[in-house]
Amino acid sequence: MTPKERVIAALELRQPDDVVPTFELEFQLADEYLGKNFRGYNNLTEKELEAAVKYNAELYVEIAEKLDYSIIRTGDIRIIKELVNMGVDRTYLICGESDGTMGIPNGENMVEVSRRLFEEPDDVKRGLEQSATNAIESGKRQIDAGAECLTMCADYCFNSGPFLSPPMFAEFVDMGGRRFCKVLFTCVSEPDPTRRLLEALHEGGIDFTWTNYPNGST
Repeated sequence: MTPKERVIAALELRQPDDVVPTFELEFQLADEYLGKNFRGYNNLTEKELEAAVKYNAELYVEIAEKLDYSIIRTGDIRIIKELVNMGVDRTYLICGESDGTMGIPNGENMVEVSRRLFEEPDDVKRGLEQSATNAIESGKRQIDAGAECLTMCADYCFNSGPFLSPPMFAEFVDMGGRRFCKVLFTCVSEPDPTRRLLEALHEGGIDFTWTNYPNGST
């Protein structure tokens, strides 16, 4: 089996051959692991940009080869197109990224987010509806470029458990998630409350979930 065939088999609940399909949402140790890193695109000429995109696409493939990935994930449409032009999609599943759902707030806006959820719920929902629409359009562009699946990567839980209760999750997150469901990866922590959220997510139509901390540890 090719890496792509392995992950498709797993998604279809069939047994892959010898390697468990895996990948990284975002590999951040290229410099430490390979002695080189992804190139930026700022202030490049058209020719330099073309070379940088090709270099980055080749680096994605090198990382996948060395780490036995089955999926190459990027939201960069230029890289998606380059990977397809290179024929990489015959070996690896090319995965885009787009998410308009509500994730956990940070320390700076947690109080304000909490206040708005109770005092301005309709305004919050309108904003989330627009975010979902924008994410869907972004996802469509990536699929048109050659991506074969999409990841939604909002964090819904802290290490101690989910930010929203299951009823609030259904009210504020599920509404957008049901509009945009292909492949969803989310970090989960606490087994019991997270289980209830996962049930809601799967009811929304996702294909599968990936968990960072299934036992609640970091």
